[in-house]
Amino acid sequence: MNAKLMLKHVKIDANGRYRYRRRVPKALQATLGVTEFIKVLGKTEREAIAAYGPYHHFVERQIDMGKSGGDTKSLVEIKEDLRTFFQAHQLDQFSGGSTEDEETARDVYADEIINKYVRDPVTGYPEDITLADKAMVTALRSGIEAVPAEPTIADAFKLYLKENVNPDPYKREQQMTNFGRIEREALAVWRVDLPLTKITRHDAKALRDSLLARMKPSSAKRQMNNIKAVMAFGCREFQVPFNDAFMSMTYPKEAVEDREKRLPLPDDIIEAMYVELTGDTDLSDLWALIHHTGAQNAELLSLEIRHIKVDHKVPHLVIEATETRSLKDGWRKRVVPLVSKALEVAQRIVAQAEGRQFAFPKYAQTNRHDLFSANMMKRLRKHTKDPRHTLYSLRHSLKDALREAEVSLDLQEAILGHSTGGGSQANYGSGYSLERKQGALLKVFGTADATSM
Repeated sequence: MNAKLMLKHVKIDANGRYRYRRRVPKALQATLGVTEFIKVLGKTEREAIAAYGPYHHFVERQIDMGKSGGDTKSLVEIKEDLRTFFQAHQLDQFSGGSTEDEETARDVYADEIINKYVRDPVTGYPEDITLADKAMVTALRSGIEAVPAEPTIADAFKLYLKENVNPDPYKREQQMTNFGRIEREALAVWRVDLPLTKITRHDAKALRDSLLARMKPSSAKRQMNNIKAVMAFGCREFQVPFNDAFMSMTYPKEAVEDREKRLPLPDDIIEAMYVELTGDTDLSDLWALIHHTGAQNAELLSLEIRHIKVDHKVPHLVIEATETRSLKDGWRKRVVPLVSKALEVAQRIVAQAEGRQFAFPKYAQTNRHDLFSANMMKRLRKHTKDPRHTLYSLRHSLKDALREAEVSLDLQEAILGHSTGGGSQANYGSGYSLERKQGALLKVFGTADATSM
């Protein structure tokens, strides 16, 4: 290695490669699960210099996290803490001290920090100094702006999840899990916490390909959409140039087209389910409401009594976001008329409400929605083994029935709250009247036949 090139923890191995090797302190080996960090940085000095910084930063963060019990602040957060510290102690933020006395005092404090650590016998650098202490020493001697703190993808994830909190505890947990999964995947693929401005199209494709190696294209796309949202948010909030590395990603076509993933339920299965669910009032009532309104599971499971308007001249359900239920898209907010069997169910629920808040208390909380789906699918599988037949198939059944009744596309989607085609415009302005929606549903169900389409 060139005598002028001194990279900590780097030596040339027997094969002439530049190898980074750093032993983990014994106290942290159990926590980190490794005894040392080893990585070949390249075959040439140029390659080693290029690879050293990101990997050394990665290792330092791992050791810092081990010391702090599994979590540590990023340099962006540390820099904000430094600003607060400097302001509180009236220190000059832009130099090593505005007066000779201040400069001396800052040097003394910096030495106190460094002296806590064992120094490398060759370089004289303090061994395993934490990011926070290293940043403090730099700021004390040269000013806060001397601390390199370009926002990284981890900073963006942390800020995104802080600013976009799902109010529902169960959905918040899911949100943390989903976004945490793609963050860990990105850090594992890239092997370093990349700055937002340094993430390339090549990095984005490497992440996509890693996901595609073990999941369906549709699942990979959902994961990539999460990190794309985080990237856009981070660039905006940290005020760095927008990075379009994740834009317009392509994915392999799946063998089964979207329209074939779920099929409408045949009439005989729908009728068989009414019989199957006779002994369970909640499941039977929910089946009838989904069948006759096309509402999604969550829209009905968290339905509140106040949103069931059976005394209106056109009885209907009000589907809107509440404290216990959010809507995925704005156009899903709508009113859906109650006809036939759905009207009978709604009238009975309201009559028996006895002051309760929810129509279906057993399943109202979002952490109970999966239980409902499991209970319903267990019953449905007695009558069909086709994996394309699911509870969601009832929405497809109503969609097909409305089409067969020659109901216009916009009116279909105003009823169903679909986001395709004209659905996003169907409820703009005053939208379709309840009377028009009621007329469309009556074309399908009439007033008496509750189980046939």
